[in-house]
Amino acid sequence: ILPSLVHHYCSKMQAMKARTVAFAATAINKQSFQVAKRFKSSSSSSMQTHIIFGANTDVGKTLVSAGLVRSALHSNPSSPVGYIKPLQCGGNDESAVSRYGVGKDEADMKRFISRILFLWDTPASPHLASRVENKPVSDGEVISSLQEALTYMDKEGGALAEGNANMRTIIETAGGVLSPSSASPHNSLPSHARALSSDTLESSSSWGWSAQADLYQPLNIPAVLVGDGRLGGISCTLSALESLIFRGYDVHGIILVDDGGGYGNVTALREYACRRVPKSTS
Repeated sequence: ILPSLVHHYCSKMQAMKARTVAFAATAINKQSFQVAKRFKSSSSSSMQTHIIFGANTDVGKTLVSAGLVRSALHSNPSSPVGYIKPLQCGGNDESAVSRYGVGKDEADMKRFISRILFLWDTPASPHLASRVENKPVSDGEVISSLQEALTYMDKEGGALAEGNANMRTIIETAGGVLSPSSASPHNSLPSHARALSSDTLESSSSWGWSAQADLYQPLNIPAVLVGDGRLGGISCTLSALESLIFRGYDVHGIILVDDGGGYGNVTALREYACRRVPKSTS
């Protein structure tokens, strides 16, 4: 985990942050933004929540999620722990997190609450899977369902918690930071990505979608970024980090699952974070 990298990097980007947060707020579905706004204003939860993003697909988000769940269970035997996978395309990450993060200990199993919100069989990006299977899910539906899941876990976790223990919840995204969310004909704002050719306007290929970093931004949930330890991963990780910070995310740390390939990604990330950047005079 590299919290110092995030600290240095964030301090250098404050001048740009206000402008980019304003841009992000206009780049998402208005319905999802309003749902998220109502959720934040009505929530009095003490639940500790993090959203897990990846610098790319297949960098170990599920492994990290399982590790964070296991750590939370073992660090405080009185705290319940939650896991949410909003968009699942092929496979079952919930099962993997339960197997490797919780195990077969009955006490841990009782304190673990998990949910997959939307599931497609096609092992592809959510925007493509929803189109192929003709199962559209709009931005508003994703945010509303996530809100309901968090509210449910907060309530159930409160019942399971002992003493002053707080519920801890991990939300795992799909793919990379800017990977598409699910597509829907209700995602029809100019900011939504979609096919524009006249021969596809009546088909599912015209269904709009948002990047996941834009979709979840209104919830204001702190993020953990799973970086890429492979060749080329330095650029991927820094680009992903920059994308999150530009959208106003509070990035609490970066995790690299594998930096044993001899590429020196962790060292390079630290070096980049510690460089001196002249302050803008504008």
